[in-house]
Amino acid sequence: MLKLSKIFFTFFIIAFTFFSLSAQVTTDAEKLANNPKVKDALEYIKSIEPNTVEEQIKITEIASPTFKEQKRAEYFKQQFTQVGLKNVRIDKVGNVIGERPGKGGANVPTLVLAAHLDTVFDNSEVKVTRNGSIIKGLGISDDGRGLTVLLAIARTLETQKITTQGNIIFVANVGEEGLGDLYGTRHLFNEELKGKITHFISIDGSGLTVTTAAVGSFRYRVTYTGAGGHSYGAFGLPNPIHAIGRLIEKVSRFQIPEHPKTTFNVGKIEGGTSVNSIARTATLEMDMRSESAEELAKIDAEFKKAAQTSLEEENARWANPRKLTVEIKPIGNRPTGTQSPDSPIIKLTASADKVFNIKSEFTATSTDSNIPISLGIPAITIDGGGKGTGEHSIDEQFDSTDSHLGSQRGLLIVLGVVGVAEDKNLTSFNFKSEGNPDVKVFYSAPPTLSPKTKILIVMAGRQRDADNYLESWIDWSKKNDYLVLAPQFDEKNWVEPLGYNFGNIASGKEKDNTPNPKSNWAFTLIEQMFDYSRKEFKLNATKYDLFGHSAGGQFVHRFMLFMPEARVRTVIAANPGFYTLPDLNEEFPYGLKNSPYPLTQKDLLGWTNRKLILMRGTADVERTESLRQTPEADAQGKNRFERAAFMFNKIKTLNPKTTWQMFEVPNVAHDQKGMALAAQKVLENN
Repeated sequence: MLKLSKIFFTFFIIAFTFFSLSAQVTTDAEKLANNPKVKDALEYIKSIEPNTVEEQIKITEIASPTFKEQKRAEYFKQQFTQVGLKNVRIDKVGNVIGERPGKGGANVPTLVLAAHLDTVFDNSEVKVTRNGSIIKGLGISDDGRGLTVLLAIARTLETQKITTQGNIIFVANVGEEGLGDLYGTRHLFNEELKGKITHFISIDGSGLTVTTAAVGSFRYRVTYTGAGGHSYGAFGLPNPIHAIGRLIEKVSRFQIPEHPKTTFNVGKIEGGTSVNSIARTATLEMDMRSESAEELAKIDAEFKKAAQTSLEEENARWANPRKLTVEIKPIGNRPTGTQSPDSPIIKLTASADKVFNIKSEFTATSTDSNIPISLGIPAITIDGGGKGTGEHSIDEQFDSTDSHLGSQRGLLIVLGVVGVAEDKNLTSFNFKSEGNPDVKVFYSAPPTLSPKTKILIVMAGRQRDADNYLESWIDWSKKNDYLVLAPQFDEKNWVEPLGYNFGNIASGKEKDNTPNPKSNWAFTLIEQMFDYSRKEFKLNATKYDLFGHSAGGQFVHRFMLFMPEARVRTVIAANPGFYTLPDLNEEFPYGLKNSPYPLTQKDLLGWTNRKLILMRGTADVERTESLRQTPEADAQGKNRFERAAFMFNKIKTLNPKTTWQMFEVPNVAHDQKGMALAAQKVLENN
C-alpha cells in the first residue's frame, strides 16, 4: 500500500493539490433572476402552481402526528425517488433525505432544504375541503404548504435541468412540532449529515415572512406526587392538584420584558381520578420562550423556584406527615440564536423579495432553523406563500391566492445559495454496435490532437452521469494531450448491477448467472469504442488508460479479470462499493464460484499481473444506502475504505509479486472529482 505521507513500497510520492470551483452565496437576486435558465425555471414553477396546490391537499390528507410520521415519510421517499434525487433514504430517526449533487467540486456550499413532516394534530385521518382559493384542513398550512414547496422546487430543478455549483440535500424531517423538540433536525447536524451542512433553509407554513433569528424555549413537565385518598375520609392530605394550582397562580404573576419578547404558557394539566378523590398525582406542562438566552435563563430559574415553593406551601398547609414530592422533568430545549443582518443569506433573501415586490419582514420565531443558527451556520426559515390562518387549531385554512410567489421566491433563494453552474456544451457521439443499444459517449479532445494523442476512458458511478465525470477531466485532457471518453451506459438498457457494475456478462437476476454472449458485454464495447475512436480521430494509440469511480470502479476491476486480452495500459479503480475476490470458493459476484464464465487459478494469477491501481479516499467511510450491505459485502469491510484494503490483501496473498498498487487519497470521501484529481497525478507519472 502506498500512502501519500509515507511510502510502504518503493514507488513515488504523489503531491496532490486540490482545486475546485467555489460557489459563493450571491446577494444580487435580480441578476440571478435574469439568467435565462433561471428565468425559465421561475416561469415553470409558477405555471405548475395549480398542481402544487393539489399536491398540498394530497400531502395534508396523509395524517402525520409528531412521532407518527411514517406514512407521510414513505410517500416522500417515493416522491423524492420519482423526482430524480439521488441516494434517497429514510434515516434512523425517520427523516426522508434525497440528494442533488452540484458540479462545483469539493469547496462549494451544501444546502439542506427542509420542511417538517409532522403536525400538532393526533388525528388518524384528515379531510381537506376546498371552496375556490380557500382550503381547510388540519395542517394545510403548517406544514402541508412547506412540504409541497419543497417538492415543487425539486421537480423544477430536475424538469428544467438546472445544474448547480453547490449541493442541495432535500429533507422532509420529523419532530419539529411540540414535544418533537426538533429531534429530526438535531439528528441531521449531530449524526446523519454532521460536518457537511454549510447552509440551511426550512420552509414552514404559509405567508411571506422570513425567520432569521431563533426564539429559544425551555419546556418542562412538573409532576406532584402524594399518597392520595378519599376526599372525605383522607381529608388533610397534601393535594397534588392544589399544588399545581399554587404553581399556576404564581406563573400567572410572572413579570417579563416587552423587549426582547419573552413568553410563558401552561399548556396542559392532568391529574386526579374522580370528584371525590384526593389525587395521587397531578402534572403540568410549561412552555417558556425568549429571543434572549439571558431572559430565558431568568424566567427558567423563576419557574423552578415557583415549582419548589408551591410544593413547600402545599405541604405546610396540612399537618400531615405524608408529604408531596415534585419532579421537574425537561421535555424540550430549543436554543436561541441571532445572525448579522449583513449575513449573505439574509441579504440574498431581501434581494429576492425586491424581485417579486415583496415587503421584507424578518422575524424571530422557533423553527428547525434554531439548530443551525445556534451552531453559527447560516440559516433561515421561509414561509411557503399564500395566506394561512388558524394554524395549530381545528380552523386552520389556506388561501392559495398568489401562492406561486412563495414557490418562486423559495426557488430563487435556493439558487442564490448554491449557484447555477455554467453550461459547458459537452461534445458527444452515439456509439453503435451490432445487437446492442446505442451508448452516448461524451468526450474531450485536446487542441494538440494528433496521431500521438493518448486515450483515456472514464467510467461513471451509480448515477451514470458520464457528462459530470467528463467535466472533471476536460482541463487535464487539454494539458496532457489526452482524448478522454466518458461512455454513458444508461440505466434503462444497462440495468444495475448486472448490466453495468458486472459488465453485462450475465442476464436475469443476480446469482442466476445466465451468461450473455460476449458480443453483448459492456466490457466488450469498451474495446470497440477504443477502435472506433482511433479511427475517427486518426490516432496511433495501441493502448488506452481506464478510470472508474464507485460503480465505475467495480466495472473496471472486473473488466481486467474477464477481458485479459484488453489493450489497456493503466487501470484505476477508485472507491468501488465492493469487489469480486480472487477466490474460486466464494460465490459470484463476491468471488468466482459459479461465475457466468468459469475461470481458473491461472486466470487469477494473470489478473494479478496486470497494472491495476486501487485508489481509496481516507474519508470514504460512511455506510449510506448506496453501499451494498449484504453479509458477503460486509465481510470485505464495513465501508469502501476498509474493503479496498481487504481486496488488496487478497491479491497480495495470491501473488506476493503482484503488479497491483493501492493509493490513499487524504481527506476525500465518495467524491469522484477529488478522486479524479488524484488519478490524474498518477497518470501523469506513469
